Amino acid sequence: MISFLVAFIAWLCSLGGIVFIIAKKLPRLREATAHLSNVGWRDIAKELLVSLQRSSVAQNNHPEKLLHRVLSKTRVFILRSERVVSTWLERLRKRTQKKNGAKIPREPKSFSEDYWGKLKRKKGEGE
Repeated sequence: MISFLVAFIAWLCSLGGIVFIIAKKLPRLREATAHLSNVGWRDIAKELLVSLQRSSVAQNNHPEKLLHRVLSKTRVFILRSERVVSTWLERLRKRTQKKNGAKIPREPKSFSEDYWGKLKRKKGEGE
């Protein structure tokens, strides 16, 4: 019972802190919202671009180098996520085949070196 009381008091204090912060910042939030209602997406994009150009990351690197780094990291992220999704799909297929009682396909046989000879013989027999 005491632990419940302590948790409830902590929750009330946290809630009171959140309400206090919001009440204190509400005039500034209204002012900022009124200012942003007159601003379009292009203005926001321009401000973002200017702030990025002023940042130390953009000043220390050339834009092409920064773009290359961002695109490389994006590519790596996409490849990793693709691999994860691929393994999920493979597990799902195996689970579904197991449920349905179907045989799980085996790994394909390795390429035999006599493949072309067999193919020529079959072609010769067909004619």
